[in-house]
Amino acid sequence: MAELANYHHFDGLPWATGYLVNALGYQGVTAPHTGQPYSEALLMGINGGLCAGYFSFEYTGELPHLHFLTRYLFDEEPGKVFERLAIPMRVQQTTDSTKAAANVINALAQGKPAIVWGDVLSLPYNSFAPGAGYWLIMPVLVYGYDSVGEVKIADRARVGLTASAADLSVARAKIGKVKNRMMTIGAPNPDKLTHWPCAKAFRPASTSCCTSRPSVTKAASGWTPIKNGRNCWKAKPKTVGRCALRPVRGCTPG
Repeated sequence: MAELANYHHFDGLPWATGYLVNALGYQGVTAPHTGQPYSEALLMGINGGLCAGYFSFEYTGELPHLHFLTRYLFDEEPGKVFERLAIPMRVQQTTDSTKAAANVINALAQGKPAIVWGDVLSLPYNSFAPGAGYWLIMPVLVYGYDSVGEVKIADRARVGLTASAADLSVARAKIGKVKNRMMTIGAPNPDKLTHWPCAKAFRPASTSCCTSRPSVTKAASGWTPIKNGRNCWKAKPKTVGRCALRPVRGCTPG
């Protein structure tokens, strides 16, 4: 089996950004304002953020369907986060299932998570009845592949999931637009995003707060003690770029 070494990244949950969280986590990429892996909340915000919407449709012979939208973008395609963070993408697509499997195996052999598009309703861990007249094309991350056996998948769960190579092949070939598509990605360029000061200023505070007094410079510029029984300090609201910042807890706003 071709398999990524020491893969244990299952923090990505929604389809739109889950595979990206997991792939960047495996690559060891960290956000510049926290020194920690990119969070799903941050990537969702860069991608477009929360939204509210709905649409309805009806197929002949089927019950009407009402779908609610809670985040942007609405589909399974890579979103604006790739452009805004200048994340390199290499997309391969073929009509040949044998070549499609080889593309995944080659990516894994190079130590790269393989992001593939497929009908998730066709994958057995979703427990949908086979042959149903529906499909749902979404990206999932493959981190292990045996062409005559088992495939290891990261998909909306805190643990690894499995399917047979045959099941994944069927799922990937469901729709012509994304048939056998696979993508690998590189590291982001955080310099492309111009509002890191805003993200940095809203960094979650340490639960232990401060253990020492701020410098004279900080105290002179508006830092005052927090009267909560601990040796903590806070700053007056300030503005960074176009963002109005108001630190609410902890020692520093960034």
